[in-house]
Amino acid sequence: MKKILTFVCLFNILSMSAQEKFEYGYYIDEMGNKRDGEISEIKPEQIPSQVYFRDHGKIDLVNLDTVKEVKYGSFIFRKKTFVFDPSVVSDINEMSSDPVFKGTEKTGFLQLLTDGDYQLYRYINKGFSVFLYEVNNENLRVLEYKKYLTPQRSVMENKNFQVQLEQDLGNERFSKVKSYSALKYNAEDLVEYFTYLNGKSNKKESKNKIVFNFFVGYAVHSFDIDFIKDLDPEQYGHITVMPEVEYILNKNKRNPFSFYFNLKYHAFKKEYDVEHESGIWHHEVDYASVFTSVGAKKYFLSNENVAFYGKLGIAVNTPFKGDIQSPLRAWTIQFMRVDVGSVGFNSGFGMKFYKRMLIELDYDYSFNTMYTKNNSSLNFKLGYSF
Repeated sequence: MKKILTFVCLFNILSMSAQEKFEYGYYIDEMGNKRDGEISEIKPEQIPSQVYFRDHGKIDLVNLDTVKEVKYGSFIFRKKTFVFDPSVVSDINEMSSDPVFKGTEKTGFLQLLTDGDYQLYRYINKGFSVFLYEVNNENLRVLEYKKYLTPQRSVMENKNFQVQLEQDLGNERFSKVKSYSALKYNAEDLVEYFTYLNGKSNKKESKNKIVFNFFVGYAVHSFDIDFIKDLDPEQYGHITVMPEVEYILNKNKRNPFSFYFNLKYHAFKKEYDVEHESGIWHHEVDYASVFTSVGAKKYFLSNENVAFYGKLGIAVNTPFKGDIQSPLRAWTIQFMRVDVGSVGFNSGFGMKFYKRMLIELDYDYSFNTMYTKNNSSLNFKLGYSF
């Protein structure tokens, strides 16, 4: 019976965790021990009491009562004891008529918005953001702001936070741009203020990421040419280079999606001796093109050291060389061209090691033209991600 209950509990945990949105992160327990891995979703407006923690395929349920700091993706939350006024709300039906800010002590998680000598935090109560600050991780104070109702049911504002900032956290650089009275009690204005206060430029961390992948490899190019009669496909191997730009959606996910754009050098050189009624005709083909593809990648079965991915995209093949040396008699019977562009597709499978080294096998195919068929390339590639 005990084994059955254990199995049921484990099954429930795995089933529930499969529905969660995981992103890279960590948590630090009350003893100061830090664990890096993947954390289930935490929203600033709704801090759960428990989160799932995944590391090397193992999933644990972590009670946040035993945690003092947790990071989910780009969000960092720290447990603090702080003061706020619970009567400050957005709903006019619940709004207080008292203009005085009255603090109530609470212990909970605050979202870190700016870090440095001056930290700015946010706590969301009933949809309303309360902002707090610390100087050198000491003396946590709330920035006082309150909406209240007049007897005539008009909404007024107590903007004492502007006085606090000017008197306690004066920022000469900021005051040259705008006055304190123009500051709004929102994340955009306050993050900008505290970022400049820390001597930094106001750059938001993006979840998305652009990387440049550079590949070199060996391509086996197949070609089927119609010299009066359809010839069997031939193959030609050559060294090729393949630069690629990749746009990763949400770099904090272990198995993200991405979009890619790449270029490949395709080449084909071959001599043909074809038997005709009038004798043996000798043909020489020297072909080169740029194969441009755009598509999507999906990563899977990833861990800290290795990430697998599959890719699929559409392509345009643009020849820049299409020389054919043939007997004059052949040209009088049939005009031949191999320098005609076409559309196609690109697909492949790859592995990324230590977030930098790449191994990939991909396949390019150009749809048939009047003179060429089975124009394809199988590419064995090694690369590096910048």
